Amino acid sequence: MAAAANGWPARGLNLGFRVIAALAAFLKRNLANLVTLSRLVAVLPIWLLIDAGAHGPALVLFVIAASSDAVDGAVAKATGTASTFGAILDPLVDKLMLGVLFIIAGTLGWTSLWLVALVVGRDLALGIGALNLQVLSKTRRIEPLLIGKLCTMSQFVFIGVLLAEAGGFIARGLLHQIVGGLVVVTAAASILAYLYYARFGADALSVDN
Repeated sequence: MAAAANGWPARGLNLGFRVIAALAAFLKRNLANLVTLSRLVAVLPIWLLIDAGAHGPALVLFVIAASSDAVDGAVAKATGTASTFGAILDPLVDKLMLGVLFIIAGTLGWTSLWLVALVVGRDLALGIGALNLQVLSKTRRIEPLLIGKLCTMSQFVFIGVLLAEAGGFIARGLLHQIVGGLVVVTAAASILAYLYYARFGADALSVDN
């Protein structure tokens, strides 16, 4: 009886080590995806901070979240855990995050509603169209286009500019016009690029940023 009782601490410790090892393995396999998902999780507190008028903290949190867009890819490469799921999740999270923030900005009058419609409509059209083309053409490889990456980058910068303007850190002026113009140009160019690939049946289709 005493021997059995004395064995419990050892077995419990062994079980604890196994749980920790399993958790560590899970985190290693999914760390990049967790970083990606953190951007989506950040949307709610950013929204609440904006609603509370705390534009400074909202801007800081947004910059941190936006910066993770570069971190998740680096983590996936460093840990050797790059996957098809991660390649799909990353642009999807970007689209959801930016779409929600653009809608918030539009409802608050920070930017024009037609620009919000362009950004959200573009992402919906490209996402649905790309999925349809992929199914019809049996295309399995999905590659990002440079113009798509530039479009997402311009959108991140524009949201940052809007938050900075709302917080009184910068005045609304030339920077707003320049970055807003880049959003329009890159969004339109990415749509044209998609139409080109859809028309000529290219093997690589950008559903990315």
